Amino acid sequence: MKKFLIFALAVVSFTACKKEESSTKDGLGSMKIEFDHQIGHSGLVMGSEAYTFGANTNVKINTVKYYVSNVVLEKEDGTTFIVDDSYHLVDGSNASSLDFLIDDIPSDSYHKISFMVGVDEPRNTAGAQEGALDPANGMFWSWNNGYIFLKLEGTYGSEEDNFTYHIGGFQGEYASQQQIELSLHGDMLDISDNETATVHTVVNLEEFFENPIDWNIDNQPAMTMPGMMAKTISDNYADMFSVHHLHE
Repeated sequence: MKKFLIFALAVVSFTACKKEESSTKDGLGSMKIEFDHQIGHSGLVMGSEAYTFGANTNVKINTVKYYVSNVVLEKEDGTTFIVDDSYHLVDGSNASSLDFLIDDIPSDSYHKISFMVGVDEPRNTAGAQEGALDPANGMFWSWNNGYIFLKLEGTYGSEEDNFTYHIGGFQGEYASQQQIELSLHGDMLDISDNETATVHTVVNLEEFFENPIDWNIDNQPAMTMPGMMAKTISDNYADMFSVHHLHE
Protein backbone atom coordinates (compact mmCIF):
# COMPACT_ATOMS: atom_id res chain seq x y z
CA MET A 1 0.00 0.00 0.00
CA LYS A 2 2.85 2.41 0.88
CA LYS A 3 4.51 1.78 -2.49
CA PHE A 4 1.21 2.40 -4.27
CA LEU A 5 0.73 5.76 -2.47
CA ILE A 6 4.26 6.87 -3.35
CA PHE A 7 3.68 5.93 -6.98
CA ALA A 8 0.33 7.76 -7.04
CA LEU A 9 1.87 10.93 -5.58
CA ALA A 10 4.68 10.77 -8.13
CA VAL A 11 2.14 10.53 -10.94
CA VAL A 12 0.21 13.54 -9.60
CA SER A 13 3.41 15.60 -9.22
CA PHE A 14 4.60 14.68 -12.70
CA THR A 15 1.22 15.61 -14.18
CA ALA A 16 1.22 18.96 -12.38
CA CYS A 17 4.75 19.75 -13.60
CA LYS A 18 3.87 18.81 -17.15
CA LYS A 19 0.82 21.06 -17.01
CA GLU A 20 2.88 24.00 -15.74
CA GLU A 21 5.55 23.53 -18.40
CA SER A 22 2.98 23.42 -21.19
CA SER A 23 1.52 26.77 -20.19
CA THR A 24 4.18 28.60 -22.26
CA LYS A 25 4.15 28.00 -26.00
CA ASP A 26 7.22 27.22 -28.07
CA GLY A 27 8.66 30.31 -29.75
CA LEU A 28 7.64 32.51 -26.84
CA GLY A 29 9.39 33.65 -23.69
CA SER A 30 8.89 36.08 -20.82
CA MET A 31 10.39 39.27 -19.42
CA LYS A 32 10.34 40.57 -15.88
CA ILE A 33 10.97 44.26 -15.19
CA GLU A 34 12.25 45.12 -11.71
CA PHE A 35 12.15 48.64 -10.21
CA ASP A 36 14.81 49.57 -7.66
CA HIS A 37 14.09 52.95 -6.02
CA GLN A 38 17.07 55.09 -5.05
CA ILE A 39 17.97 58.62 -4.02
CA GLY A 40 21.20 59.39 -5.85
CA HIS A 41 23.37 56.33 -5.20
CA SER A 42 21.58 55.32 -1.99
CA GLY A 43 18.78 52.81 -1.79
CA LEU A 44 15.46 54.34 -0.81
CA VAL A 45 14.34 53.57 2.73
CA MET A 46 10.71 54.59 2.95
CA GLY A 47 9.50 56.77 5.80
CA SER A 48 12.56 56.87 8.04
CA GLU A 49 15.78 57.62 6.13
CA ALA A 50 16.49 61.34 5.55
CA TYR A 51 18.15 62.56 2.34
CA THR A 52 19.65 65.88 1.25
CA PHE A 53 19.98 67.03 -2.36
CA GLY A 54 20.22 70.54 -3.77
CA ALA A 55 18.31 72.99 -1.63
CA ASN A 56 16.18 70.20 -0.17
CA THR A 57 17.24 68.95 3.25
CA ASN A 58 16.04 66.21 5.58
CA VAL A 59 13.78 64.75 2.88
CA LYS A 60 11.86 61.62 3.83
CA ILE A 61 9.75 59.75 1.28
CA ASN A 62 6.53 58.24 2.61
CA THR A 63 4.74 57.54 -0.68
CA VAL A 64 5.95 56.84 -4.19
CA LYS A 65 3.45 55.41 -6.67
CA TYR A 66 3.33 55.63 -10.45
CA TYR A 67 1.86 53.97 -13.52
CA VAL A 68 4.01 52.07 -16.02
CA SER A 69 2.01 51.36 -19.18
CA ASN A 70 2.14 50.66 -22.92
CA VAL A 71 5.32 48.56 -22.88
CA VAL A 72 7.04 48.09 -26.26
CA LEU A 73 10.09 45.99 -27.21
CA GLU A 74 12.01 46.90 -30.37
CA LYS A 75 14.44 44.88 -32.48
CA GLU A 76 17.41 46.39 -34.31
CA ASP A 77 15.54 46.32 -37.62
CA GLY A 78 12.90 48.61 -36.12
CA THR A 79 10.12 46.04 -35.81
CA THR A 80 8.33 46.08 -32.48
CA PHE A 81 6.42 43.88 -30.10
CA ILE A 82 3.65 45.85 -28.40
CA VAL A 83 2.42 44.39 -25.12
CA ASP A 84 -1.36 44.27 -25.04
CA ASP A 85 -3.22 45.83 -22.12
CA SER A 86 -0.06 46.64 -20.16
CA TYR A 87 -0.97 48.82 -17.18
CA HIS A 88 0.99 48.40 -13.96
CA LEU A 89 0.93 50.36 -10.71
CA VAL A 90 4.33 50.49 -8.98
CA ASP A 91 4.06 51.25 -5.26
CA GLY A 92 7.22 51.76 -3.20
CA SER A 93 5.49 50.49 -0.06
CA ASN A 94 4.26 47.28 -1.72
CA ALA A 95 7.13 44.89 -2.50
CA SER A 96 4.98 42.71 -4.75
CA SER A 97 4.42 45.67 -7.11
CA LEU A 98 8.13 46.39 -7.64
CA ASP A 99 8.35 43.96 -10.53
CA PHE A 100 5.95 42.57 -13.10
CA LEU A 101 6.04 39.76 -15.62
CA ILE A 102 5.21 39.97 -19.32
CA ASP A 103 4.48 36.62 -20.94
CA ASP A 104 4.19 35.42 -24.54
CA ILE A 105 6.93 37.59 -26.04
CA PRO A 106 8.25 36.29 -29.38
CA SER A 107 11.67 34.72 -28.82
CA ASP A 108 14.23 37.08 -30.33
CA SER A 109 16.83 39.73 -29.46
CA TYR A 110 15.63 43.23 -28.61
CA HIS A 111 17.77 46.34 -28.29
CA LYS A 112 15.26 48.79 -26.87
CA ILE A 113 12.48 48.86 -24.27
CA SER A 114 10.04 51.73 -23.94
CA PHE A 115 7.01 52.46 -21.81
CA MET A 116 4.84 55.32 -20.66
CA VAL A 117 4.84 56.75 -17.16
CA GLY A 118 1.18 57.60 -16.88
CA VAL A 119 -2.04 56.46 -18.50
CA ASP A 120 -2.99 57.09 -22.12
CA GLU A 121 -5.97 59.25 -23.05
CA PRO A 122 -8.36 56.41 -24.04
CA ARG A 123 -8.04 54.80 -20.61
CA ASN A 124 -8.44 58.15 -18.87
CA THR A 125 -11.85 58.51 -20.47
CA ALA A 126 -13.02 54.88 -20.40
CA GLY A 127 -14.99 55.03 -17.16
CA ALA A 128 -14.74 52.62 -14.23
CA GLN A 129 -11.95 50.04 -14.66
CA GLU A 130 -10.38 47.16 -12.77
CA GLY A 131 -6.95 45.92 -11.69
CA ALA A 132 -4.17 48.49 -11.66
CA LEU A 133 -6.60 51.09 -13.04
CA ASP A 134 -9.23 50.58 -10.35
CA PRO A 135 -9.98 54.00 -8.77
CA ALA A 136 -9.87 52.22 -5.40
CA ASN A 137 -6.06 52.29 -5.74
CA GLY A 138 -6.17 55.98 -4.89
CA MET A 139 -4.69 57.11 -8.21
CA PHE A 140 -7.75 58.70 -9.80
CA TRP A 141 -9.09 62.25 -9.55
CA SER A 142 -12.85 61.85 -9.38
CA TRP A 143 -13.26 65.63 -9.55
CA ASN A 144 -11.12 65.84 -12.69
CA ASN A 145 -12.03 62.57 -14.44
CA GLY A 146 -8.44 61.48 -14.89
CA TYR A 147 -5.63 59.40 -13.44
CA ILE A 148 -2.82 60.57 -11.21
CA PHE A 149 0.26 59.38 -13.06
CA LEU A 150 2.72 59.72 -10.18
CA LYS A 151 2.44 60.42 -6.45
CA LEU A 152 5.37 61.52 -4.32
CA GLU A 153 4.71 62.44 -0.70
CA GLY A 154 6.81 62.88 2.41
CA THR A 155 8.35 65.43 4.76
CA TYR A 156 11.26 67.86 4.50
CA GLY A 157 13.28 70.46 6.41
CA SER A 158 14.08 70.87 10.07
CA GLU A 159 10.39 71.04 10.99
CA GLU A 160 9.54 67.98 8.89
CA ASP A 161 6.80 69.80 7.01
CA ASN A 162 4.72 67.78 4.56
CA PHE A 163 5.11 67.85 0.80
CA THR A 164 2.60 66.38 -1.65
CA TYR A 165 2.97 65.99 -5.41
CA HIS A 166 0.22 64.37 -7.50
CA ILE A 167 1.15 64.62 -11.17
CA GLY A 168 -1.34 64.08 -13.97
CA GLY A 169 -3.16 65.66 -16.88
CA PHE A 170 -3.73 63.80 -20.15
CA GLN A 171 -4.81 66.45 -22.67
CA GLY A 172 -3.52 69.62 -24.27
CA GLU A 173 -0.17 71.36 -24.02
CA TYR A 174 0.29 70.32 -20.39
CA ALA A 175 -0.33 66.61 -20.88
CA SER A 176 2.05 64.96 -18.43
CA GLN A 177 2.44 61.42 -19.74
CA GLN A 178 6.13 60.72 -20.27
CA GLN A 179 7.47 58.27 -22.85
CA ILE A 180 10.49 56.47 -21.40
CA GLU A 181 13.10 54.76 -23.57
CA LEU A 182 15.46 52.50 -21.65
CA SER A 183 19.00 52.27 -22.95
CA LEU A 184 20.45 48.76 -22.74
CA HIS A 185 24.01 50.18 -22.97
CA GLY A 186 24.75 48.26 -26.16
CA ASP A 187 23.52 44.94 -24.79
CA MET A 188 20.68 42.90 -26.25
CA LEU A 189 17.69 41.57 -24.38
CA ASP A 190 17.49 37.96 -25.47
CA ILE A 191 14.06 36.39 -25.09
CA SER A 192 14.33 32.60 -25.26
CA ASP A 193 11.69 29.89 -25.52
CA ASN A 194 10.04 29.07 -22.18
CA GLU A 195 12.51 31.21 -20.22
CA THR A 196 12.34 34.55 -18.39
CA ALA A 197 14.79 37.40 -18.92
CA THR A 198 14.98 40.09 -16.23
CA VAL A 199 15.56 43.82 -16.66
CA HIS A 200 16.79 45.44 -13.44
CA THR A 201 15.80 49.11 -13.59
CA VAL A 202 17.03 51.79 -11.19
CA VAL A 203 14.60 54.62 -10.44
CA ASN A 204 16.51 57.64 -9.10
CA LEU A 205 13.92 59.80 -7.36
CA GLU A 206 16.41 62.64 -6.98
CA GLU A 207 15.75 63.36 -10.65
CA PHE A 208 12.21 64.39 -9.67
CA PHE A 209 13.75 67.59 -8.32
CA GLU A 210 16.44 68.20 -10.97
CA ASN A 211 16.85 68.98 -14.68
CA PRO A 212 15.47 70.78 -16.55
CA ILE A 213 14.72 72.80 -13.40
CA ASP A 214 16.00 72.56 -9.85
CA TRP A 215 12.91 72.15 -7.70
CA ASN A 216 13.06 73.60 -4.19
CA ILE A 217 10.33 71.95 -2.13
CA ASP A 218 10.13 74.96 0.18
CA ASN A 219 9.01 77.19 -2.72
CA GLN A 220 6.09 74.93 -3.63
CA PRO A 221 5.55 71.94 -1.33
CA ALA A 222 2.26 70.91 -2.94
CA MET A 223 1.17 70.21 -6.52
CA THR A 224 -2.08 68.28 -6.83
CA MET A 225 -3.64 69.28 -10.13
CA PRO A 226 -2.80 69.26 -13.85
CA GLY A 227 -1.18 72.29 -15.41
CA MET A 228 2.11 73.89 -16.39
CA MET A 229 3.97 73.05 -13.18
CA ALA A 230 2.79 69.44 -13.20
CA LYS A 231 4.11 69.14 -16.76
CA THR A 232 7.42 70.71 -15.67
CA ILE A 233 7.86 68.18 -12.87
CA SER A 234 7.03 65.32 -15.22
CA ASP A 235 9.75 66.60 -17.56
CA ASN A 236 12.13 66.38 -14.60
CA TYR A 237 11.35 62.78 -13.70
CA ALA A 238 11.31 61.55 -17.31
CA ASP A 239 15.00 60.62 -16.97
CA MET A 240 14.89 58.94 -13.56
CA PHE A 241 14.71 55.43 -15.09
CA SER A 242 17.83 53.56 -16.18
CA VAL A 243 18.76 49.92 -16.75
CA HIS A 244 21.31 48.71 -14.22
CA HIS A 245 21.74 45.23 -15.66
CA LEU A 246 20.08 42.36 -17.48
CA HIS A 247 20.00 38.77 -16.34
CA GLU A 248 18.65 35.96 -18.44
